[in-house]
Amino acid sequence: MTAQDEQIAAPAAPVTAERGLLLDSLRIQGFRGFRDLQIARLGRVNLIVGQNNVGKTALLEALRLYASGGSPGVLWALLDERNELRLPNLGDRSDGESRMLALRYLFYQRAPITRQLSPLTIGSLAGPGFTMQVQVSGDNGSYTRQTDLVVRKGDQEIRYSLDDGFPSRKAWDTTEGMDTPYTYIPATGLRASEANLLWDRLLVTSAEDDVIQALQIITPAIQRLNFVDPQPGAGAPPVPFERIAVVKLAGSPLALPLHSFGDGMSRAFGIGLGLVNAQAGLALIDEIDSGLYHGVQTELWRLIFRVARRLNVQVFATTHSRDCLESFTKAAIEDTESDGVLISLRYKKGTDDVQAVLFDEEDLEIVTHEQIEIR
Repeated sequence: MTAQDEQIAAPAAPVTAERGLLLDSLRIQGFRGFRDLQIARLGRVNLIVGQNNVGKTALLEALRLYASGGSPGVLWALLDERNELRLPNLGDRSDGESRMLALRYLFYQRAPITRQLSPLTIGSLAGPGFTMQVQVSGDNGSYTRQTDLVVRKGDQEIRYSLDDGFPSRKAWDTTEGMDTPYTYIPATGLRASEANLLWDRLLVTSAEDDVIQALQIITPAIQRLNFVDPQPGAGAPPVPFERIAVVKLAGSPLALPLHSFGDGMSRAFGIGLGLVNAQAGLALIDEIDSGLYHGVQTELWRLIFRVARRLNVQVFATTHSRDCLESFTKAAIEDTESDGVLISLRYKKGTDDVQAVLFDEEDLEIVTHEQIEIR
């Protein structure tokens, strides 16, 4: 075990080796399983590891909230993705009331939502970041009128009234300049509608070439990609945003469905799309190696480092795989222009407090060479 392996990220002033990062450090207080998680230094590309249920996905969720400016739409999506809006203990209450009671699942130890509850805080150690505060009239999670969701980021504040149920969908998606560009690629991959929208945002730019390069890591013969409307059934109109991704191979006259090439190709496509759509922001990728053969992962990490630096994207990815860790290490050591940081989440001995142990490129080489367990 190295000395670095024992060093816990401390709340000292972070040192950033690379300029232009959206977050040079990270502090998450009162969110999910994080009482007070402090990560003193972040890199351009950050890989998060740790045992099951230690909070890898929750860390990505916190970054989604941060990047969205505390958008209620994202907040409810986090609850819905974990089925926390559908629990039977919410009873037969109104939709707005049920969602207010479900909010407690986002707070540390699922604390009841009361006026006395400390707000969630997510941001950099070097600055105020933003505070998301939920205020509810009454105690013990009871729901009444005059209820606001308050989001603060820096010196800005937005209040979402929860009276009469909930804000409109338009209100959920409006953060009035408090949001940051970001993309989130779940472990299960992008839905067809999400892939359609992300591809359409590229128009005709060099970013399309980056996505094609990601596909060529899996199948070098791929030359072009596009989306086409599916053939509707008898008398049925096309479904909006459900076009099919097709690719053209060198030497073949046929356009072939992307999904016919298997899970690895779909995963590379989603990662490439997420990366180029997060310019000057965050790319968040859960279980990045899902569906990918270990032999292609190093080349994919090399692409991620190159594109992230060129487009000023900060990448946060999770994994359970040592193959993925070794591939990340190789790419991080090769790339001398951008920092790669490994973040190992673990419980502090004898407690349920989650802490972060950091490894830079020099540490990573020792970790992989000596087969040190970092999860």
